[in-house]
Amino acid sequence: MNFANSQIVMLYGSSRILRFGGGIAALSGMVLVALFAMPSLPLFWSVYAAQSTYVAMVGLIVANSVAGAMNVDPQSTGSVSSLVGAMHYGAGIIGASLVALLYDGTPRPAMWLILLFGGLAWLLASRAMVVVRTA
Repeated sequence: MNFANSQIVMLYGSSRILRFGGGIAALSGMVLVALFAMPSLPLFWSVYAAQSTYVAMVGLIVANSVAGAMNVDPQSTGSVSSLVGAMHYGAGIIGASLVALLYDGTPRPAMWLILLFGGLAWLLASRAMVVVRTA
């Protein structure tokens, strides 16, 4: 997805792609939760497709959010880059810890967290665009 992003970012703009990636990530989380709410076990390929879509959208979200963050103050790009890197690792630590803490022997806690983080990505991307437009 990073390659695809590099090809389409000039056409659609970073903020639009960021919102799209967050929205599709949230939708993938909804599909995963719905699949595991079914009375019978979901098919492997349906879970694989939804999970792969979520992971692919992370490529769009990370690339465009880093570009947006570094564009805020060109004088502080080094500091912004290190802060974004630390936040990236921190989010991974928090996500992995929550999955371990909520583990119940099924993949359901991971699916709910995928939905939560995908939804947050979409919500924050949408909210950030409102703040940038009004500033």
